[in-house]
Amino acid sequence: NVTLEASVSDSVLVSYVTFYYDNGKAIPPAPTDNSGVNGWKADWDISSVVLDGHHSAYCVAVDTMNNILTSNRIYFVIDNSVPQAVIQYPIEGGFVKGAIGIRGTAADSIGVRRVQIYDGATLINESLVSGFNPAVEYVWQTSTGVADGLHTLMIKAYDYVENSSE
Repeated sequence: NVTLEASVSDSVLVSYVTFYYDNGKAIPPAPTDNSGVNGWKADWDISSVVLDGHHSAYCVAVDTMNNILTSNRIYFVIDNSVPQAVIQYPIEGGFVKGAIGIRGTAADSIGVRRVQIYDGATLINESLVSGFNPAVEYVWQTSTGVADGLHTLMIKAYDYVENSSE
């Protein structure tokens, strides 16, 4: 949930304040704060109403003389989606030795900020990246400090609000 707050002053009494987003859509479920006793507020559950992406919000205040004042817009980005990450090489079940190139991709609709590569639960590399679909590449030296046997590699991607997936 996001709480929107407005500070409104007028030479006469303010009757109500209504909050809107994007192109005039009232913020549900209770778009109007009719008290103003503790300031003008609207609690907004953005996850169920607004798609990921760039948005704006503003409020409209109406006083007892029906004068209308529209606030400036605030701009923000909503990102509820989790990035995706895929290892492309080495292939599952493959045999490797020496220095191997781990390759994969990460993707997110708002953008990927960093990626981590794990051998099981052990972090073997972390990189800052940028873009919607960055390549992930790392040379893993398996000849030093890596035991023979089965290993499970994983890429974990993070977006700009720290949503992550494996």
